[in-house]
Amino acid sequence: TVTVTVLATTDTHGFLYPWDYFTRQPAPRGLAAAATLVAEVRRESPHVMLIDCGDTIQGSSLESVHQSSVRAGKTDSPDPMMLAMSRMGYDAMVLGNHELNYGLDNLAAARSAASFPWLSANTTGVSPAFAPYVVKTVGGVKVAVVGITTSAIPQWEKPEHIRGLAWTAPEEGVRRALVELEREKPDVVLAAVHGGLDRDPATGERRPGEMPGENPVWQIAEQFPQLAAIVYGHTHRREEGLRVNGVLLVQPRNWAMEVARIDVTLAR
Repeated sequence: TVTVTVLATTDTHGFLYPWDYFTRQPAPRGLAAAATLVAEVRRESPHVMLIDCGDTIQGSSLESVHQSSVRAGKTDSPDPMMLAMSRMGYDAMVLGNHELNYGLDNLAAARSAASFPWLSANTTGVSPAFAPYVVKTVGGVKVAVVGITTSAIPQWEKPEHIRGLAWTAPEEGVRRALVELEREKPDVVLAAVHGGLDRDPATGERRPGEMPGENPVWQIAEQFPQLAAIVYGHTHRREEGLRVNGVLLVQPRNWAMEVARIDVTLAR
């Protein structure tokens, strides 16, 4: 018997330190604070994967200054969030919609600074292509994590920032990734999604005015019960553990205020 622990952050939005630069006060957020939780779990168990669900390089003053400097050609310094996440030992990160806010050159610069793959099984048109999934053997267990990005990006992003890119339906991205994964023969498959729930988690009723493809987690769970769990982001809401069609759904809060933890126990 072995337990594999999957830890996840999402919508960190460039918050690195537990400090509010506007109020000049400590704040319960930031990757540096989350890193202490990750280190604690790793001391408890060596069988850990660490995933981020996207919206990472935009939002804070730190990233605003850095991205503006990159865009103006004033710096070639590596992206600070990518440096921190590499230091923390992330296994993968999902492409979020805000990764595209500064254009494809800035996206490529940030991506090149990461020691881990950026995932998106339903995004096409970028070179090199985003990996559809990551596979890692943890404690003798072969774990696959499929990455999915909200497909509503063209509805709100500037056309020049996404020129040449396209998004298939999230469910189609999962389907294709699972077909590819058949040759890998993973023991456990999870999905990491930058996209939330388009309905009330208590009642299952669809929220009015939802864009198609923006928040596809419920639909993914309904269509792919072979997934052990889905960890997701985008909507900045906490979900501690909802089950849909037998699939566990978990979302930590934004700005690295929380780290999600999923324990999967298996026996041969």
